[in-house]
Amino acid sequence: MQPPQQFQSEASSNPSADLSAQPTFVPAGFWIRFVAAIIDWVIVFIAQTIVLLPFPEYHASFNPETAALNQISIPFLLLSLAISWVVVPLGYYGWFYKNKGGTPGKLLLGLRVLKSDTGTNLSYLTTWLREIPGKFLSAIILCIGFILAGLRSDKKALHDLMMGTQVVRKG
Repeated sequence: MQPPQQFQSEASSNPSADLSAQPTFVPAGFWIRFVAAIIDWVIVFIAQTIVLLPFPEYHASFNPETAALNQISIPFLLLSLAISWVVVPLGYYGWFYKNKGGTPGKLLLGLRVLKSDTGTNLSYLTTWLREIPGKFLSAIILCIGFILAGLRSDKKALHDLMMGTQVVRKG
């Protein structure tokens, strides 16, 4: 299968480029993306647990009787929000997407996340917008935004459509 036209930018701009040397990419389907997401979730969960372990509120959050909102300290709440909205999207997803083309879960399964129009790695801003508001919108509507990746021929989820990204695997 030939790569989508948008991923041939270097070869199409240089007619003498050897097309056989260009990597071919095909859109990654729903289930392989789902497995990659689970792998990444486990990695992030372990890292967050290590960081939050010293806080008594973290332990209390697992007990329904002590998990009341009024028992959560402001430093713990701020740290939790910073981890969820800044450190994970920029430090984990952002660094891996920008420098490696995919998170450990995606790379382990041979996947990459690229800009659809250029075939390049994502910037930190694109990553943050894809991971926070984009995936929030994909999830809020009964996860239909994620399910789109299994229904569309280009395998793009709602957050991919919003941010102009494509999850691909080597073909």
